[in-house]
Amino acid sequence: MKNILYNMKMYFMMFKASIKSLAEYRVDFIIGIISQIFYELIEFIFILILFKNTNTINGWNFYEVLLLYGLLNIALGYVDLFFDEMYEVGPYYIKDGTFDLIALRPVHPIISIMSKSQSVTSFGYIIIGMIMTIFSLIKLNIMINLQTLLFIAFITFIGGIIIGAIITILCVTSFWVMDSNEIMWSAFTMYKFSEYPLSVYNNFIKFILIFIFPFAFVSFFPASYLLNKDYGMIAFIAPMIAILFWFIAVKLWNWGLKHYKSSGT
Repeated sequence: MKNILYNMKMYFMMFKASIKSLAEYRVDFIIGIISQIFYELIEFIFILILFKNTNTINGWNFYEVLLLYGLLNIALGYVDLFFDEMYEVGPYYIKDGTFDLIALRPVHPIISIMSKSQSVTSFGYIIIGMIMTIFSLIKLNIMINLQTLLFIAFITFIGGIIIGAIITILCVTSFWVMDSNEIMWSAFTMYKFSEYPLSVYNNFIKFILIFIFPFAFVSFFPASYLLNKDYGMIAFIAPMIAILFWFIAVKLWNWGLKHYKSSGT
C-alpha cells in the first residue's frame, strides 16, 4: 500500500508539471479543443442522418443513443488526458532507448509514461460529451439534479479508467513489437461498438464488450441506469471492473518488464 501511495503521489506531481507545460502553448491548446469539437459534431451529424431513416434502434430513440455517445465521449476525454502517451511506448520509448531511462526512475514505468500525456483533444471530447449528455437528458425529461450529475461525473471517470486499463494491457505488446501502437489502435477501435445499444449486437459481440473489452460499462450500462432500462444497475459494477482490469494490467506489465531487453542505444 505504501508503494502504491508513493507512485500515485509521484504521478500527480509529474502530471501537474506536464499540464502546466501544455497550457503554455495557448494557441495550440485552443485550436486542438476546437478541432476535436468539430470532429465530434461530424459524428453527431452522422447519428442524426441515421435517425432520419428510422425512429428507433432496437427500442432506443435518437436522444437515448445520443446519451450513449455523450457518456462515451466524456470517458474518452479522460482517456486522452491520462493515457494517450501509452501509444508511444513501443515506437518512441523502447525503439529510441528512452525507456531505459524511464526504467531507472524510482517509480513504476507506467506512472512515468502516463504522467507525460498532453493530448489537447481530451478537453474537446469532454466538452462535447457534456453538451450531448445534458442536451439528451433535457430532451428525455430526465431530472438533472446533484445526484444525476455526480453519477455522470463518477461513472464517466470510471469509464475512462477502464479504457485506460485496456490500453495499458494492450501496451504490453510493446516489449515484443515496437510498432505496437498499430495493434493497440486496432483493438481499441472496439469502443465504436459502444456508441450504440448493446442489444443490437449478437451474443459474440456482447460477450466481447462485457468481458474482454468491457466498453459496455462505459456507456451502455450507465445510460441504461439513467434511462431506467433493464440492466441499468449493472453500471455500479464498473468500479470493480476497473480494479480487476488494472490488476491484470499491472501484472502483465511487470511480466513484460522481466522480459524487456535494453535497446543498447
